[in-house]
Amino acid sequence: MNSNASPRDLLNQIIPSLIAAVIAGALFIVLGATPPLRAAALAAVIGVMAFALRPMGALFAIIGAVALAITPAYWSQTGGTETVNPVWVIGAVLAGVIISAAAYRLTRSATWGLALGGIAVVSAALIAQILGITGSRSLRLTTLLSAAMLALLSDMVWRSNPRADSPPMRALLPSHLAFLLVTFTLGVINDPMIALFAPALVLAILLMRIQVKPLLWSVITAVILFGAARLINLYHEPNYWVYPVESAIAADLHVPFVIGGAWRAGERWVQLIGFLVNEFTAVGLALAVVGLARLSRWHAPVSMVTLAAFAAYALFGLIYFGGDATVLLLPLLMIQVFWITYALAALRDWITKIVTASRKWRGSQNPV
Repeated sequence: MNSNASPRDLLNQIIPSLIAAVIAGALFIVLGATPPLRAAALAAVIGVMAFALRPMGALFAIIGAVALAITPAYWSQTGGTETVNPVWVIGAVLAGVIISAAAYRLTRSATWGLALGGIAVVSAALIAQILGITGSRSLRLTTLLSAAMLALLSDMVWRSNPRADSPPMRALLPSHLAFLLVTFTLGVINDPMIALFAPALVLAILLMRIQVKPLLWSVITAVILFGAARLINLYHEPNYWVYPVESAIAADLHVPFVIGGAWRAGERWVQLIGFLVNEFTAVGLALAVVGLARLSRWHAPVSMVTLAAFAAYALFGLIYFGGDATVLLLPLLMIQVFWITYALAALRDWITKIVTASRKWRGSQNPV
């Protein structure tokens, strides 16, 4: 993402996101009977997901993002009634638009304008939580910021570690890292689940080839520790931490806490893999493995960062026994979609090469 992009350049970059968001929003409202405001929030996540997938091509970005929207776990958020005051939402959006316009006028950068406007809207949502206007935490905002973390991490690592045969890309600027850290900070303030991106965040910064000063590392460490402390405070309960995992599995226990030894139980691994298969079928899981393998071959830094995030959420999924696990583990599905889409893009490139080679061979066999 070019931080100095013009409105036209930025629009060209986000067209797949807009299309995916519109398609998903229509599905949520028409088929899911979802209130418009909630549908818009859910569709925004799909739009950000499409932005993360855009290196695989516009069409695959749209298909992959919409595929996430119709998974059982994501679709479970549709329906219901509106619980947010529309006046507050409209006011927050208007504030974001005004800030975006002002930022663009000052910086002449459409990216800066869009980023600062988005930060303003998210900040307004956090203020609403603090004031008690909305709930103490928003899972939809958590999902949105999770998608944003995946998009920013993959984009920055991809950009800073291009292949030798890749087209030249603009170098990373300090603003890129600033966007990433602000997103992470807002995320852990809203919901400590975002702290599970910490391993991927640290690894990405190390791979970005950007000199980070000790003071900034101190800030990053402080935010990570703050998120980790909130995560432990929310999901750790001493009695359940040492609870026998065999008894928990036998009783089909559902409590919003973690059991420390659960990751060693084979049944928990079967359940986690079953969750991934249930969302995208066995074929989807196989494609995800292929996509990760191809990423490891051609874009190793991107595979390392996405795998670090996936491992952190998978570990949480193994030890967490709450009934809302499927929603909390949506980042697993986002990363799975990322790998599946890359596998399909690699298959497309492979078929294109075969067809091109075949045409050249036929041409050599039938000279004019």
